[in-house]
Amino acid sequence: MNLAPRFRRWGFATLTLLLLTALVGFAGCRQKTEGRDAAANNASGTSEWQAPASPGIPPEAKALHEKARILGERGALKQAIELLDQSSVLAPTWPYPLYDKAYTQLLSGDPEGALASYQSVDRLAPEGFFTTKTAVWSLTREQAGTFPKGTYQTYLQIEWAKSDAEKRQIVEDLLKRVPTFAPAWKESALLQEAPEKRLADLEHGLGLAPDAETEGLLTLNRATTLDSLGKRDECIRLLSSLAQATNSTVGTKALAKATLAMVLEKK
Repeated sequence: MNLAPRFRRWGFATLTLLLLTALVGFAGCRQKTEGRDAAANNASGTSEWQAPASPGIPPEAKALHEKARILGERGALKQAIELLDQSSVLAPTWPYPLYDKAYTQLLSGDPEGALASYQSVDRLAPEGFFTTKTAVWSLTREQAGTFPKGTYQTYLQIEWAKSDAEKRQIVEDLLKRVPTFAPAWKESALLQEAPEKRLADLEHGLGLAPDAETEGLLTLNRATTLDSLGKRDECIRLLSSLAQATNSTVGTKALAKATLAMVLEKK
């Protein structure tokens, strides 16, 4: 699957995916269509979950980053990487060029280079930057031989699937090949109609020692699924703990606080 044409939308699309992932479980206690609409409205209307602020970034670095994203969209991946490197030189503490470089390296067939770049992003933004922690967790295990090569890139295809049926096919195929790949259990859970089956998938994923980002989203969805099953106190306990956990990412904490507020306001 050629992801290069979607290069420029990657960061923002990923952020929306994380929002929908966390909120769809809460919406599950309503009718399916209404729940999806509610999740979409929250994803598009809440400014709290924007990319980390980047004060003091030189305009030249931002311009190079934007040019690189345009080149990436056109499939000129080598040239895009060169501009992203230049942007990073001008703004060495800004994670965004390195993050996009990592994704571009992945598209270029260089998972080892992608892992190194994602690890650099993780050092610059230890509390989380989009899907960096999931990428590091996945690619590290690919490199060690725990997961087959290409597992993470296959997983990324789920985001671009045009229907639930297409998503389900990708998830099922991935879990057949790599049943210990925790992020895929999160996706499987979101495709389950019955809350009991959703909960089983979420708990299975949590049992696989996932990365902090995936663990947070699995736990968020576990909490809201429990709420839909009438276990409100347990839901509140999980969300409260997640919002304060030292190992939670910035995004997870924000989502946990917002979801907790929604649960508490619900009659």
